[in-house]
Amino acid sequence: MTTDVRLNNAQGFYDICWLETGDIETDDTLDTAILVSLFEEKRATKSEVPANERRRGWLGNDTTPTFEQGSKLWEFEQERVTGTTLAELGVVIRNSLQWLIADKIAISIVVDDPILRDGNVTANITYTRSGGKIDSRFFILWQNSGDFQGEPCTVSRPPVEVYFLNTESGDFMVTEFGDFIVV
Repeated sequence: MTTDVRLNNAQGFYDICWLETGDIETDDTLDTAILVSLFEEKRATKSEVPANERRRGWLGNDTTPTFEQGSKLWEFEQERVTGTTLAELGVVIRNSLQWLIADKIAISIVVDDPILRDGNVTANITYTRSGGKIDSRFFILWQNSGDFQGEPCTVSRPPVEVYFLNTESGDFMVTEFGDFIVV
């Protein structure tokens, strides 16, 4: 069974958890591997970001063409949160986690497209490990991404998340695709 380093973010940043013996604390989840895969910045290509000094990411990734760690979530920092953006984020997340399957740490990984709920963009990631152990967790990608009020509800054809937005101009329903509907 693969073990993962346990992280603590109680102080507003991630730090390794240490045991009283001086050993690094571990657990049997893949949380740290997933966090590193999502939030470490993969270097952008020249076609994505022409200015070399703005490509971010680890410069060493240029010298390891068969392996790059991290994701390109950072490229979405200034994007408006729409259904298209959320779907694109899902693709980026799936790509960043493929190494877990390639290295046989996980048998399968299912990433639901991220959703905007209570001002947070979150993604549900479910993975299966050898031995059949299945774990599912929500990971917050961004906080304070919008001030939606009310509870989301599911409508059919196809199922989408709908949020009710109360404003001074009136009440609206907002779909996960960014469509505004006057209520």
